[in-house]
Amino acid sequence: MPDEITLDHIAVATGDADAAIAALVGDLGGTLTEGGDAIGFRWVQVRLGDGAEGMTVEVITPWRPEANDFLARFVARHTEGAHHITFKVGDLRRTLERARAAGYHPVGENFEDPQWYEAFLQPREAQGTVVQITQSDPPPPAWPERFAARIARGEPDGRPVWWSEPPAPGPVRAVLRRIVLRTPSITSALGLWCGLLGGTPVDQGDDRIEIAWPGGRILLVEDAGSPPGFECLEADAPRALEAVRVAGASVHTTAR
Repeated sequence: MPDEITLDHIAVATGDADAAIAALVGDLGGTLTEGGDAIGFRWVQVRLGDGAEGMTVEVITPWRPEANDFLARFVARHTEGAHHITFKVGDLRRTLERARAAGYHPVGENFEDPQWYEAFLQPREAQGTVVQITQSDPPPPAWPERFAARIARGEPDGRPVWWSEPPAPGPVRAVLRRIVLRTPSITSALGLWCGLLGGTPVDQGDDRIEIAWPGGRILLVEDAGSPPGFECLEADAPRALEAVRVAGASVHTTAR
């Protein structure tokens, strides 16, 4: 029986993290929860929603690329945009065995840090996007607990705090509902998102299917004429907002 797999967040890459944070917090009313330094990049996470609903967007920006220039190369090539989707599993080695048995070729496997294992599927095998698969020890608390702890602290968990002070949260609090991805074939895409990554179909139309995990949802839209990959983020709010772009990624809102 495969481990339960959680959709943890979508990451957007940019050279101007402050602008992306300002859009997420100031325009969309998100809550900045945590951030810090990593090898070759800095990161910060913003919750669009709360502990009970919504999803998390991670903003990543190049930092000390001499240690690892993967993100600096991405930003130099694309300027900014959606970078990867992160899933968390209970046993990464077992998940990678399943991936290889299904014909996938994981890359970037790293088991050096006993508290953080990771590996990746490249866009050519992951429907036009990068999929990060991780295992953390100890596992992070579920979002209700994490969000409650953030509110109790009154400030983000900075490891360290490297970002500028964001604007006050906007008056209209958007709740991120789904990541929208294009695919040339829903049938072939289900092998990745449901077969390997454990998603559950929850709604289906003629050319689209919504897939759910603990932590979030992906909407696959079949479009044989376009390359597979990221299309936009969909959120709802007390009233519809003008189109917002976060590090080049469009966020569409509807009134709830």
